[in-house]
Amino acid sequence: MTKSLQLLLLISLFICTASIKGVSQEEFGQNRVQYHDFEWSYFESEHFNTYYYIGNQDIGKFVIQIAEDNLEKIVEILDFRIETTIDIMVYTDITDANQTNIGIYRPETNIGGKTKILDNKLFVYFTGDHRELEEQVRRGIATIFINKMLFGVNFQEVLQNAVLLNLPSWFVDGLIDYIGKPWSVELDNRLAEGILNGKFKKIKKLEAKDARFMGHAFWHYLEMTYGESAVPNLLYLTRINRSLESGFLFVLGSSVNEALKEWYDFNLARYAEERDSKDILRKKYTLDSRINKKKIYYQLRL
Repeated sequence: MTKSLQLLLLISLFICTASIKGVSQEEFGQNRVQYHDFEWSYFESEHFNTYYYIGNQDIGKFVIQIAEDNLEKIVEILDFRIETTIDIMVYTDITDANQTNIGIYRPETNIGGKTKILDNKLFVYFTGDHRELEEQVRRGIATIFINKMLFGVNFQEVLQNAVLLNLPSWFVDGLIDYIGKPWSVELDNRLAEGILNGKFKKIKKLEAKDARFMGHAFWHYLEMTYGESAVPNLLYLTRINRSLESGFLFVLGSSVNEALKEWYDFNLARYAEERDSKDILRKKYTLDSRINKKKIYYQLRL
């Protein structure tokens, strides 16, 4: 299925799905067997409506607080703001989340990857890990913003851009992860391993999860090399020109392939130098240890 057709199907879902309004009790899912009737309540804030099961208000309150806390950071990164309220549906586990047909999606038609997104509606579930829940919320908000930033906020804009924009998954999904999960030592070690063994040299041959990670690493490199403003500038110029290649040429002064090669060569040189330095230290330590073992020490007794 082409990306354009995928997006048109997603648009159809947007139009056909009923909006979720402020209600305390509602049965969701007309076309799927329901194992539970969920009784909902909700919190309202300036930018979000957060729906949660009756009796789970602590989780609902946590979600709406972290949503507001992370919103301004996302706005700052993207230099973009939306005026519509975002609805967040909070399930207590993934089983319950999968029972509703609101937000039914095929993973390949949703630029948020595994995060359920439908227009301005975000669906998350609690695993018992508050940090993981916050990451779901942050990635979900980022997905909604990026959807609207790249494809527009009204039907006509979405239709035009869906047909004309053909963005690679590493570009969009990598951006979502770049916003959703800060760069860390763990991620850097993973990148070093993939660069040094040649895994990330040919991007078109990468599996989806590796392409997504490579995109995350590229956006991090873009920020560190060209500054934070390069991120929204690249997105904006890609959209108005309806061309990824034009966006790269305007912002970075190089084509997509040239920029990716620069990214790879930069990291290869950096990680190779780090590896060589570690090898030198390891050899020195091994040599010193061998010399010390051959020494004879005398203890003077009084």
